[in-house]
Amino acid sequence: MTGMAAALLFPLLFTVLPAGKRFVAEHARGGGTVLILPFRPGDEFSISYIHSVNRSGIIDRFSLDDDGTVRLEGSIFSSYGAGVAGEPEGSGVFSSRDGYLEHSGIDMRIPDLVVFVGTEAEHRFHSPAGDFRLADRAPPGSSLRFGVRKVRAAELVIYSIRKGAFHE
Repeated sequence: MTGMAAALLFPLLFTVLPAGKRFVAEHARGGGTVLILPFRPGDEFSISYIHSVNRSGIIDRFSLDDDGTVRLEGSIFSSYGAGVAGEPEGSGVFSSRDGYLEHSGIDMRIPDLVVFVGTEAEHRFHSPAGDFRLADRAPPGSSLRFGVRKVRAAELVIYSIRKGAFHE
């Protein structure tokens, strides 16, 4: 193969070769990826925010199944408000610790985790790889989708070069 043929073929192959499954956060209505992390079944992450009505903090805890499905595992909060569970659901249980209530054992499959980036809610993403304010990655009033999907090598390289979010 000539040098010119290789120069033309390499970018073409590079754009179609998959890099594999990754955990990503991306703008829900297009516009790019703001987070790419390795996908490991059992990985956990959380999203914290300030409740819009009672103004108290809430932390929703999630995990990733073997197939990449996101599962809501539990929530930690200090007071009840609209949308906050008042009774355990399914096999869930309530417990109290350090002035907070923990609703654990929820184990609810979330096929499409989309988070609205609020103007005052101070949404934050937390994982062992680090954490960030959602409003630093997406404008308030927009939404981010979290999940596992195949990421092509080209997207991974562009993401790494841009360094606009965590990467490994």
